[in-house]
Order: sequence, then structure tokens, then C-alpha cells
Amino acid sequence: MVWVDGNNMPKWHRNDDFIHDLAKSLVEIHTRESQNEPETNMFKIADGLDTTDPFVKEAVRHFNIIRKDLVKSAVLHGDLWNENIIIKENGRLSGLIDWEHTQIGDPHWDFRMIRRFIGWDGLHYLISLYNEKSQYKLHSGSIYILDKLALCHQYQYRQRKNDSRTSLFKEYIDRWPVCINDLSN
Repeated sequence: MVWVDGNNMPKWHRNDDFIHDLAKSLVEIHTRESQNEPETNMFKIADGLDTTDPFVKEAVRHFNIIRKDLVKSAVLHGDLWNENIIIKENGRLSGLIDWEHTQIGDPHWDFRMIRRFIGWDGLHYLISLYNEKSQYKLHSGSIYILDKLALCHQYQYRQRKNDSRTSLFKEYIDRWPVCINDLSN
């Protein structure tokens, strides 16, 4: 284990140097040799969702359209969100933490939540930088679909657990595709 100096990324962090650093790190992660990580659970998530809600039904329908195009061979961080991203005082990436969700799957899966913290424009910039250096070519449409799928999963999971944040995820769904940071507006 290596200590990573810095602070958790704030809930809103649109910084071009940071995005450049993140793209480079994700290319490195996605081309690592597998160490017997488990296969991604995104397929189980999609298959296990209750589709009575129209938003969920649409998310699963869209996922099924791209399902056959998703590769299953990249090493993924698996839980890339602001609390697992450490930044330096100057706003650049210091490192990623909490690797217990490392898995093998499609690189799009690692991008599913990051737009919530860097915005759609930041996501597009991240994708373009990533695609310049990676053997994988990401498509923003696939990331949108996986973002919706992840929101549906979090909402239903928290609903089953009577989690106090269920209403927060319902609000995210109701306001999708607005960035989470913009919910206060």
C-alpha cells in the first residue's frame, strides 16, 4: 500500500490539468495486466433492475443496445468518484484510492460517475484525451447509458436497504442529465 498525499476531490472540480492527469492514469490502469480481478458486475446490475419505472426501463433498454459492444478485458478501478480521487493543492491528480472494487470489464464503466464531478464538458475533454492514448475508443453515448444505469442501481439498492439517501438518488434521476453539482440551483 502506498500513501497518497492530498485531499479528496471536491464535489465540483473542472480543472483541465486534473483531467489530463486523470486520462493518463486511466489509460495506464486499463492496460495493466490482470491480477485475477473479478469480472465487472454491470451486466448483473442491468439484468437485476426492476424496470417498472420508465426511467429505469429506458436505461436498461439502452444498455441492452450497447451490451454486445462492451469489452470485458480491461482492468478497472471500479469505483471512480470524487471521494476516491485525491488531488494536490494545485488541483492536479495525486492518486486514486479504495481499490477494493477493482474488476475486469469495459473501460466505459470507469467513466460512468465522473461527469457528476467534472460536468459534461469535462467528460468530453476527458474522453478525447483518453482516446488519444488508449487502445480503447470510448463513446460518450455509452457512458451516458452507464451513468443512467448506475443511478438506477443506486436508487433501487438504497430503496431496498431503507437508506436515508434514497431520496437523493431519486432527485438525481428526476434531474438527469443535470450535473449533481447543479442540483442546488
